[in-house]
Amino acid sequence: MIRPVRVVPPSVADLETQLGDALRAARIEAGLSQAELAAHAAVSVSAVRALETARGSSTQTLLRVVRELGLDGWIQAVAPGPAFSPLAAARAAPPRQRVRRPRSGSA
Repeated sequence: MIRPVRVVPPSVADLETQLGDALRAARIEAGLSQAELAAHAAVSVSAVRALETARGSSTQTLLRVVRELGLDGWIQAVAPGPAFSPLAAARAAPPRQRVRRPRSGSA
């Protein structure tokens, strides 16, 4: 009898390590030191270091660093915007115009 293979999802610690490695690689590819990235993203050097070494950080710090590295696509992949917005469609539509009919009986 063949038993199905159970796939174990990565742990939170593993995901943090992968994220930190990816951020470090993107920073190095951008030619930035941790201090330069911190200054551009308006966060502390220790916050950048914490992200890169999987010691955690705030969501705001993560978003600032990701945005500064030009990785906004990550954000859209995790939290995509609405596919259709009725309000945006209504605002983009041309204004409605009324049909004016000539008045009858006036001469």
